[in-house]
Parts: sequence; C-alpha cells; structure tokens
Amino acid sequence: MSAQPQPKTNVIRLDQARRYTPPVDPIEACKRSLNLSVYDKLSETDVTDIVGTLKEKAKAGDLKAIQMVLALITAAPQKPQASTNIQVNNYDRDRDMED
Repeated sequence: MSAQPQPKTNVIRLDQARRYTPPVDPIEACKRSLNLSVYDKLSETDVTDIVGTLKEKAKAGDLKAIQMVLALITAAPQKPQASTNIQVNNYDRDRDMED
C-alpha cells in the first residue's frame, strides 16, 4: 500500500512567525493595557453622563470645559506612530521576498 500524498497546508513554523511578527514596543503595550482597563470600567451611560456634565459646564462659561469640548470636536484622527508603520512596512517587504 503506497502512502497517499498529503495535501499542502498553510503551515508556518514558529521561527517564521517570529520573523514576520513586528516587535512590540513595551511602552505602547502598557498604554494599550491602561486604555483597555479604562474602557472596561466605563459604560455608555457613564460616558453620556460625563459628556452631559462637560456640556453644562461649558454652557455655564467654564473656560476649561469649553476648551475640552472644542478640542474633542476639532480633534483630527490620530495617525499610527512611525515605529508601527516601519514595522508593518518591514513585514510586508519580508513577506514579499519570501514569495
């Protein structure tokens, strides 16, 4: 009885995975962890209440509240950090070289 040829599967070895995985910046990892812990504790109702309070303070003339509201309204979307872009570009380059 001859062995049946095994179908080709998409398997990646651990050393290949390490090469393709961008390094994690420990400071960014810590920031993400802290952000997630804050998001876990805030409900939609909490945020609505906070924004309502901020709005009322701004309407009452609180300069700090006015500045916060305007900063939130006019905030531009945040761009990924340069280190992240470099890591992704290196990953894409290395992946293309393997093909």
